[in-house]
Amino acid sequence: MGNSLEILAARSGAAILGELSADVFYAGLVGHVCSGLGAKCATRLATRLATFDSAHLYCNLLLSSTFDFSARSSIVRTLIAHRRHVASMTLLVGSAAGQATAQALAATLDTGARIVTDPIEFDTLLVKAAPLAHLKLREIELTSLSGSARWRSSFAPSQRPQRPAERSRGCSVDTTTSERAAPGAQRPFERG
Repeated sequence: MGNSLEILAARSGAAILGELSADVFYAGLVGHVCSGLGAKCATRLATRLATFDSAHLYCNLLLSSTFDFSARSSIVRTLIAHRRHVASMTLLVGSAAGQATAQALAATLDTGARIVTDPIEFDTLLVKAAPLAHLKLREIELTSLSGSARWRSSFAPSQRPQRPAERSRGCSVDTTTSERAAPGAQRPFERG
């Protein structure tokens, strides 16, 4: 099992994936999740979840603004295919639509799922399950487990494409880990 967090970044969004302890896996999505980012996230999620016998999955979806349908489908199909590796799931969502989608996903996976809308409650549950979670997430310069103003401002609506056709074009995905970053790459979580 790896011990680093991995960052998948596209022009309009990002995903953070990684193990926080021997049985806790974290996935966070930020901004617009385009089809390329969703596909890459699904591939990495499949590879990394397969290393667990029984993972407790913590998903921070609070800062994700929109999903391309194909991105959401790729991620959901991967979770369904690897559901035997997921013992429980805790999801942080920020809207009624997000809550309904999370409930449908939880019912499909048939795992013990907890859906929360309060970032502090999510952080508390995550740290209870993985006491070193804050330290590991700081490796990628997040100031809190549920995101920061830097993440929100990095994906302001004016910077995201507005039409679905625009979202799909130019969705290149960059992969970095907490140990190394691409030279000269500006990532959304860096101090500006």
